[in-house]
Formats: sequence, C-alpha cells, structure tokens
Amino acid sequence: SVVLLANILAYDDRCDEATAMLEPAIATLDDALGPGDRRTVTARNVLANIAFKQRDYGKAAEVWRILKDHFTRITGPGSLNALANDNNIAIALQRNGQAAEAEVIIRETLAASRRVFGDDLPLTQLLRYELGDLLLDAGRTEEAGALLSGLDPARLKDAKIQDDWPAVLVYQQGRLAWQQGERARALALLEQSADLMAGCRDPGPIGEADVRGLIARLRQED
Repeated sequence: SVVLLANILAYDDRCDEATAMLEPAIATLDDALGPGDRRTVTARNVLANIAFKQRDYGKAAEVWRILKDHFTRITGPGSLNALANDNNIAIALQRNGQAAEAEVIIRETLAASRRVFGDDLPLTQLLRYELGDLLLDAGRTEEAGALLSGLDPARLKDAKIQDDWPAVLVYQQGRLAWQQGERARALALLEQSADLMAGCRDPGPIGEADVRGLIARLRQED
C-alpha cells in the first residue's frame, strides 16, 4: 500500500518522496472512504510523523489536530487516542517555539489522563515526562523535578517505543542537578547518561552526541 511504502521511504530518510505520495493518497481516501476510515487515519498519522521528523512542526501539529478531532468525535475527549494526539500536538508546538500553548495543552491532557486512567498508565507517565521536560527548559526546576521523579522506564517504553528511557531519565536528572547548583553531580549524571546512550539500538530524539555536546557547554560555563 501507499502508506506502507511511505513508511519505508521515511525510514530510509526519503521523506520528501514519502510526503509526495501520501498527500494525494489522503485526498483520495478522504473522498472515497471518508476521514474517519481506518486507512485514512493511518495515512494521516504517518504524514504527521514524517512532518515531525522533517522538523515541520507546524504541519505536524495541524495534522495531529485533525486526528485528535476525529478520535474526540468517535471515542470521546478522554479516550487514549484523543489524549495521545493532544500530547503529540503539545510536543510539536513546543518544538515550534510555542511553549506557552504547549504547556496549557499538556497540563489539561495530563489532568484528564490522571483522572480517567490513573498515574501508572504509560500515557500518563509520558505526559508527566513531557511536561517535566518543558518546565526544565523554562528553568522551573522544583515542579519539573516532582513530575520527573519516580517515572518508570518500562511504562514510558510502552507509551513511546525507544530503548533509551533509562538513559534519558538519568539525563534529565543531570539537567535538574545543574539547575539546582549541584554541578559536579550534574556532570557525573550526564556522563553516565551519555555512556548508557552509546549502547542503545533504538534511541529517541536525544542522542549520545547531544548529551556530550551539553556536557562540553556546561564545562565551559563552569
């Protein structure tokens, strides 16, 4: 299918080709089957992921809003699919420099997820992580620390498949320590995180090189 081929092309970093195939395919699916058909929804989700990979965060957020509206109509605003798309929208907006708007969305989504599913659900854990990360970026250390404390790497992996969650959580603890003035501990944690990331086969967006670059910058500041 077009969607499967687009996925393969995107994985091979041929994102422009994948997008050029997907956009007319989605238009055809919309007309023939409707926006709520499973195949149309899947195609849109692939398109959003490709846009995000290409750092076209505005486009990714726009497509995820369409999907969020679809799942809200079909399964309700508190459903896993609706909340997951809210989370995607918030991340895209954060990457697009719209941190204030992202924070509003992710706080509302986290509250809804906690209310409906509790604090241990993988999505709730992921939302806690994303909000904590956003607050760390803003230097709001105390609240960020409370959100990031006690997160379970296995639950996070269930919500977002990547094998470096233990390293990522150590990385965030290092950032927290630096903001709290514990500079030696922060650098040790970041070095530990980078070493852990070096052995990961399926990393997320933060890589070993990013962490080592941060370590070098912090050492210059120190």
